Formats: sequence, structure tokens, C-alpha cells
Amino acid sequence: MKLEKNGSTLNVFGLVDTVKVADEIAHELGAMVKTYDKQPIVIDFKETFVITSSLIGALLGATQRDNANLTLKVKHQELYDLLDKLNLLEALKVKKY
Repeated sequence: MKLEKNGSTLNVFGLVDTVKVADEIAHELGAMVKTYDKQPIVIDFKETFVITSSLIGALLGATQRDNANLTLKVKHQELYDLLDKLNLLEALKVKKY
């Protein structure tokens, strides 16, 4: 897994399939929330088709606890469908591309 920051966008390459990887993303997201405050933050899952429950919790925490203006971009239909089944499309502002 590789993370690449470009302003307020965090590009995620590779699989997000372990707690360690999810923690890395959550750490970067926390730093971005502090830096960008209420400005839009985008996490772009370019290659992954699954994310861990710990990362889902971190994403929800950022939006609910920290009031982050977060949008998720997902490329793979499997990840989109997972987030849809969990009723998270609206809460996490999920966009499929």
C-alpha cells in the first residue's frame, strides 16, 4: 500500500487489508483534518476493493466527531457496494468513478 498526499487529497494505492495499513491512513487523515479544518478533504481509493472495519470507524469518527468535510472516491464497484450495504454512501459522501 502506498499513500500520496496532494493538497487536501489523499490517494491510496494498493490494498487496505490490515489494521496496520488502516492505522496509517487514519493517522494521515487525522493530520489532514487538523491542517484543513472544515475545508474539503478527499480520500481516493484508487486500487482497493475492500477496507477494514477499523478504517471505517476512523472515517466515521472524522466526519462525526471532528466534523471533517470528507469525501471518498472509489474506483472499484466492490468497495462501492460494500459501503452501500453498510448505508455509508451519504455519511461518507462516496463518489464512484
